[in-house]
Amino acid sequence: RDRLHALARKFEDLADQALAAGSLAEAAAHLQAVLAAEPDNEAAAAKMHDIEDRILQQQRGQPRP
Repeated sequence: RDRLHALARKFEDLADQALAAGSLAEAAAHLQAVLAAEPDNEAAAAKMHDIEDRILQQQRGQPRP
């Protein structure tokens, strides 16, 4: 379980780096790994929801508020 938690933290760090670089798809992929390892991780779920919203807005050509 400790290894799984450490792996989830690493993927969450990678997601944050991808977000900082503007790569929403990459960040979402990393967060999917976090949520697979830790389905109850509310912070990762919230980040994923935000990323999904941002991707939808981009596809619709809407600026982010």
